[in-house]
Order: sequence, then C-alpha cells, then structure tokens
Amino acid sequence: MLVFLVEGHWEYQKWGDLPYTPEPLAVMIFALLYMFVFGFATIYIAIMKNKEPGCSWFFLGAILGPLGVLMALFMKTEKLEETENAKSTTKECPYCKETVKAGAMICPYCQSTI
Repeated sequence: MLVFLVEGHWEYQKWGDLPYTPEPLAVMIFALLYMFVFGFATIYIAIMKNKEPGCSWFFLGAILGPLGVLMALFMKTEKLEETENAKSTTKECPYCKETVKAGAMICPYCQSTI
C-alpha cells in the first residue's frame, strides 16, 4: 500500500491502482541488460589486470553492479613473470652453467657441445 498527497489530502492506493505501473517485461529486460553490462565490464577489467577470466568475475559484476566494477578496479594487478619468457629463449650450459641462446649448439663460454 502506498500513500500519496493528492489535492491537499492523503490517499491510499494499491500498487496496481497507480496511474503508471511499469511493465514486468520492461523491468526484466532492464535488469538483464544491467547484469550483462556490469558483468562483462568486470570481466574486462579483470583481464586487463592479468587476473584469470572466469564466471566468478561475471557474477561479481552482475550481482553487485557498480560495486563489483569498483572492486575489480581497485584490485592489485598481477605481474607477469618475465623469467618465463626468458627461459623459453635461453637455456643453461650443463658444463659451465652459463645462460646461452636456446638454439646454440656450442657454448660460447666454455666451447663445449651442448
């Protein structure tokens, strides 16, 4: 039950008796669009911060809306390991333990065959 001040006196009206009642379908479409927009925005921010993308980020944004996006924005960015890239392009000489290029056949330091 809702109370309105109409022409100087209070009137009690039921929800269905209001002059404008939003259509249930329009409300559902708005809610779904709201959830998708904030869900995908949260996933995008998580990917930009090097987090693992997944359903949990979508649900965080979809359920919490702008608060979920803010949580993703203020999360700490995970740094990528540069050593993984370096290890793929280099290898270690088994004799002198120096780092050489991955395609090297002879170590430039100790001249042994790798």
